[in-house]
Amino acid sequence: MTDQKDFFNKYGYLLVDNLFNHKDFLETPPKERGHIKYYGREDRYYHNNTEPQVNGSLARYNHPKFKYIHSQVRLKIQKILREDLYNTYCYDRFYFAGQELRRHSDRESCEISVTYQISSNSLKPWPIYFEDLCGDDKQLSLNDGQAVIYKGYEVEHWREKLKSKNSLPKRAFNKLFFRKDDTYHHQIFFHYVRVNGIFAHYAYDTYK
Repeated sequence: MTDQKDFFNKYGYLLVDNLFNHKDFLETPPKERGHIKYYGREDRYYHNNTEPQVNGSLARYNHPKFKYIHSQVRLKIQKILREDLYNTYCYDRFYFAGQELRRHSDRESCEISVTYQISSNSLKPWPIYFEDLCGDDKQLSLNDGQAVIYKGYEVEHWREKLKSKNSLPKRAFNKLFFRKDDTYHHQIFFHYVRVNGIFAHYAYDTYK
């Protein structure tokens, strides 16, 4: 039987459960949009109204409330992969109806990555796609509290447009009265590098 580490090394991704209690981080989608970068405290940040990767979403880089869980997740992943890792950075993103994550691979600081679903009010799970290390496209549908570990620098990944949870008449009504669609999907991304790997100098995301 193939163990988790062997599966991860062969295919470049691995579905996991119970990394932490996602209910501790449930929140109503904020009104802000764009990209927020935190500098250690919640009252120290820079807010850019433009989010370059997913236009119209809200992405928050190194939100202080995720600092502790970033390291706790690392400890659990180290046991699965049986190797030591350094934290690099984390960020969470609120996606909204009609938004997509274009096919891409990540930068060097994302040698080992985790995408963790916190919450979603979509009627159906919103799939994430990977091109695995064998060259095959894989589709995974996560529930709240599930995560995927993947080789962010090596494995291309993407999401198609998030479908509205509202019926066609409801969407027409919202459009007529300039009301925003309330469909959302909240995700946290944790990124790491191998202690003994070629990207170790990207530890804590200080080398760019």
